[in-house]
Amino acid sequence: MHLTSHERARQLLTRLSQQLSCGQGVGSMSSSIYDTAWLSMIRTPSGDWLFPECFDFVLDQQMPSGAWESYATPADGILNTAASLLALKLRLQTEPDHHVDLLPRCERAECALRRLLDDCDLHATDQVGYEILILSLLDRLKDLHGVSIDFPQQHALCVVRDAKLAQLPKAKVYERPSTLHHSIEAFVGIVDFDLMGSLKEPNGSLMASPAATAAYLMNCSVWDDGAEAYLRKVVNRDSGSGLGGVPCAWPTTIFELSWVVTTFASVGLSLCGPETCAIRNVLEDSLAAHKGLVGFDDTAKALEALLHLGQNFAVDGLLETFERCEHFATYPDERNFGFTTNCNVLIVLLTRGDRTRYISQIAKTSQFLIGQVSRGQVREKWNDGSWNGICEITSYAVLALSSLARLPWIQQLNCSKIIASLTEAQSYLLQHQADWANGRHLWVEKVTYGSDVLSEAYCIAASFVRPCTTECSAALEIHPAPSCGSVVIHEKSFSAMQNTAALIGKTPLGATLEAWALEAAALQACFARQRLEKEPLDIFPRSAKGQDKYLLVIPLALTVSAALNGDSVSPWVLQEMMALSVLDFHADEYMEGVVERHFAENLDTLREHIKCMFFNGIMDNAACGSEMARPHSQERASEPQDHESRDSSSKPSIAGVMVVLRNFVTRVLGHVAVLSSPPHLRAQLAFELQTYLLAHVTGAQDGHRLRAQLYRSPEAAPDALEGENKSENRQAREQLCEPGRTFYHWVRGTSADETSAPFSFVFFNCLIHHTLSPGASGHALGMLRSARAAYLAEDASRHLASLCRMYNDLGSLARDADEGSLNSVNFPEFSFSQGHPGASDRVRSELLQIAEYERQGLQLALACLEKEVGPGEFMNAMRLFVDVTDLYGQIYVLRDIGTRTK
Repeated sequence: MHLTSHERARQLLTRLSQQLSCGQGVGSMSSSIYDTAWLSMIRTPSGDWLFPECFDFVLDQQMPSGAWESYATPADGILNTAASLLALKLRLQTEPDHHVDLLPRCERAECALRRLLDDCDLHATDQVGYEILILSLLDRLKDLHGVSIDFPQQHALCVVRDAKLAQLPKAKVYERPSTLHHSIEAFVGIVDFDLMGSLKEPNGSLMASPAATAAYLMNCSVWDDGAEAYLRKVVNRDSGSGLGGVPCAWPTTIFELSWVVTTFASVGLSLCGPETCAIRNVLEDSLAAHKGLVGFDDTAKALEALLHLGQNFAVDGLLETFERCEHFATYPDERNFGFTTNCNVLIVLLTRGDRTRYISQIAKTSQFLIGQVSRGQVREKWNDGSWNGICEITSYAVLALSSLARLPWIQQLNCSKIIASLTEAQSYLLQHQADWANGRHLWVEKVTYGSDVLSEAYCIAASFVRPCTTECSAALEIHPAPSCGSVVIHEKSFSAMQNTAALIGKTPLGATLEAWALEAAALQACFARQRLEKEPLDIFPRSAKGQDKYLLVIPLALTVSAALNGDSVSPWVLQEMMALSVLDFHADEYMEGVVERHFAENLDTLREHIKCMFFNGIMDNAACGSEMARPHSQERASEPQDHESRDSSSKPSIAGVMVVLRNFVTRVLGHVAVLSSPPHLRAQLAFELQTYLLAHVTGAQDGHRLRAQLYRSPEAAPDALEGENKSENRQAREQLCEPGRTFYHWVRGTSADETSAPFSFVFFNCLIHHTLSPGASGHALGMLRSARAAYLAEDASRHLASLCRMYNDLGSLARDADEGSLNSVNFPEFSFSQGHPGASDRVRSELLQIAEYERQGLQLALACLEKEVGPGEFMNAMRLFVDVTDLYGQIYVLRDIGTRTK
């Protein structure tokens, strides 16, 4: 008979309370091969091995490949294998006759370590002190045993290590406990371990680290009985259930108690029983004994746990020690900011009854977290109702979804998918209760680890939570939060976006997205649109007529494409591409509505001015502007800012036009992502941007020639055409005489350049490069990997631009005909249909077939590119860009979303 969630929660709390009452430290971390290897190398003053069972554990864990297990990351395998190889080499060196089998083990281990170092991307990990630990182990293998290993990322890793150590002067090592002491084993031969004794914890450890304490005991000149006693407790914890293996930290009493209590409290499980008294006392006594601090991240969780247990402990120590200008630190001198730490700080401050005292800290932390989330990723759910087929991960997802479902803006969606997912997941958990206390390697330390206690606590909480149903919506209507207006999308705005989503759902790409995902993309697009409207892009004087329909389409096209590609880029990249897309639309309007309208006789002069602007160092000016050169810091054109205030007889000057174009170029080239990109990528963007503007000038000349021809042709007179598609028929009939190049040359050249897709593609690559981790660019930014990769990527973008242009023309036949704008069907190649019934349909069919031919070229280029760079972040991002550009074209086929400029 299965216990209820309440019963299992009380059972777990009772078990923890009993451990505390027996004077035992609490700690359920899984065994670490790395730490165990360090203990296996300790020899007593008499020469005996202190922990032979640890060496036996290391031997038992070696795999047939010669390596030791990589729990969850490549760094795990490297650290485990390097430390174990060091332990084997030491035994082989000191007792060669007693360990005949160690030589082949060492040989296999050395080969395995070389493979691990060659194959992995160490910069992708964020484990505690991995740079220092790995390089230190390799140095010891080389210095003590002649094992010299070079690997591709060695130099880069040394640079990171040196930068980190530069922030930690050697003198500080002996002043006070710090995170450095948690990994002090990396400094054997560098620091004086005799001076470390005064920095030990009361339990005899150095920062509760078995490996660090083992290194201290091995290298201090006088044997430390306290350190030995600590290590014996670790080895013999839970009556030796570790079978000689030790965890990477022990005990973890405050950490595990705090997380269990706060997890139960988050779903409303009762914490009022007698079993919580001992837990409350330990947390309160620890905080009081350490002046309000119990380590780093543990402090915030301990304070939150006490609040749920009825104790309001002061947060002064937390704020004084860990508050920084823009966020809270996990520990002094940290290199990477702690996301979880700031979440925990925010939660504890919001949970307090006197939260208004900490408004500045709450605002600061919220802003920091929002910025971090904008670069986050989402895990995918498996089909059996679980996530990754693991109870612990499934419980995290259940708790996250149940919290999301209660947010006011999520209540605007149809939550049936969320409720169904929660129901399936909870069913999976109930069917696999035996696995709840089977912690997986999901938590990060020197090596990743699992915790049976935390896994069970999360599973209990997830099984208890109830899916949010209609009661939440009703509660929102009856008791709306005072601030809901700022987080809930107005019904009219959401309805307009949903109508646009219905349109996108009819496209070939949109039709592949499930209805719930399309609705969620629409909601996300609403928030993105709000941000676009909050920070208007007023580079160009607006002269367009009608509504800006693209302000609905642009955000949604990007959120839909992101959903189609598994959110392969960050929300920040999406938002920046939305802003660029709006600028692209404004630029098209301006070039057609102002430049083409007023400068028919001066287009060659304008072309030369544009060339001079780029020749005279616009890149340098953009770098000075920086931060995407916000409008307030730019020159202002003297032209009126909207078409209603513009005198139709007034004509702007070339100087005024150049001010507008210079501001546009500076804004693009001065973007922070562009400035941080490699020089040749910035140069390519400048080239494509110049090509884009010059293509508009050429397009303006083509448009003037077409209209001059159109107005001379009596056949094109409006009353000479009949039927519902009068404009389209007129467009299909009118052919551009002597265009000067073939349709193929035009649609692959000027026309494609005019779409903005080529320069937008390079800008997109700058964004991707900017968001990559420091060492990931070799794999992720495939465009920069080789000449072949660069060629294939650019070829794909050119096919995409031509494809997009033809789709655009299919959708804008009527508008182009009314405005006298050049369209693909105006080229002589389409003249075969003149005089035939249904000419418009035949022209559309022919153009669509040519567009699909370009699609085949696009798909081939992408396939070859993936073979060149391999699957990964770059190819996922490439497909997103392709999809969003393709989606614009598919939308145009259904409905013209452009604005009229004439």
